[in-house]
Amino acid sequence: MQSSEERIRERIKDLYGSVAKFARSLDVPVTTIYSMLDKGIDRSSIEVVLKVCKGLGLDPVALGDGQLRNVRDPEFVDVPIVLSVSAGVPDEDLPLDDKKHPIPIVMGKRYPNARLVKINGSSMDRLLPDGALALVDFGADVETDDIALVCVDGSDGMIKRVRVLENGVELIPESTDPTFEPTVYKCADEDCTNIEVRGKVIWWTPPFDFLIPWKWDLE
Repeated sequence: MQSSEERIRERIKDLYGSVAKFARSLDVPVTTIYSMLDKGIDRSSIEVVLKVCKGLGLDPVALGDGQLRNVRDPEFVDVPIVLSVSAGVPDEDLPLDDKKHPIPIVMGKRYPNARLVKINGSSMDRLLPDGALALVDFGADVETDDIALVCVDGSDGMIKRVRVLENGVELIPESTDPTFEPTVYKCADEDCTNIEVRGKVIWWTPPFDFLIPWKWDLE
């Protein structure tokens, strides 16, 4: 049977990815967290234990009894919708209909730098329907074949699958419309297009007024 410390270590990895990121979110030295996990909760200061419980959403009373039980936190947290971006061609001025929208609280804790952007267009409709809200982790590392928010020549941006090339980048649509084709931007000369990859799409959700763009055939 796993100890409380082992289960806490797993919860930290699930929510934050690493002990180092968790420690930074609490503004405590990473050695403090490792010390608690190695020496044991009962040998750690109550101040550290309370901070850990708050960061992981755990009930400190139950933890003192050797149990990991969630506090009664809300299941969702509101996240700002910061952009309205294109899933077609770049746009610079797309109005926002909403300012915030709820996402699962576990996603908010795991990706504290993530914000929602509204999708406009159908070039990614196999994965992200027109009108959907995509959760973008701003500043995250983007690798080949990731879905990302990309800005072209200073535009607000567009959502595309990114493929990194030796001399540039290829932006690939994921559309049911065959007229959308990949676009390659090369950086071989001084006049190359300015491409900025702003963040990685990690999750999406329909807005409250979302209309399903297809009909079910129930016969």
